[in-house]
Amino acid sequence: MKQKGFTLIELLVVITIIAVLSAAGLVSYQNAGKRSRDARRIEDLKEIQKGLEQYYAKNSFYDGAALIDPDIFPQGMPVPPVGGDNQYVVAITEDGYVAHIGLDVPENENAAVSGTTCNFSAEIKDAYCVVNLQ
Repeated sequence: MKQKGFTLIELLVVITIIAVLSAAGLVSYQNAGKRSRDARRIEDLKEIQKGLEQYYAKNSFYDGAALIDPDIFPQGMPVPPVGGDNQYVVAITEDGYVAHIGLDVPENENAAVSGTTCNFSAEIKDAYCVVNLQ
C-alpha cells in the first residue's frame, strides 16, 4: 500500500520559499512607510514655505512670528510624522529663510534641493530644503 503525503524535503522547500517571500514583503513594506513619511515631510515643508511667503506678502518682511500666526497656520505649524527623529528646522532673517528636514530614505528621488544649495551645515545630509535668501 502506497502512503500519500509530502516528504520532508518537499515541506522544507515550501517553507523556505514562504520565508523568502515574507522577508522580501517585509522589507518592501518598511521602505514604503519611510517613503510615505518622507513625502509628508516634503509637503509639510512646502506648506511652511508658502506660509512664510504669505506672511512676507502681507508684511513686506520675513519674521518668525509667521510660524505661529493663526491666519497662516490655523492648525499650527506642521508636525513631522511619527517615525524617525527628524524635525523641521526653520532659520528666518529679514533677508529670507532656510528651512529643511532630514529624510529617512537618502536616495529618495524627491530629495532634490529646491532653491539654492542646502550645504550650509555639515550636520545636514539627505535633507530636503526650501530656501529664499535675497
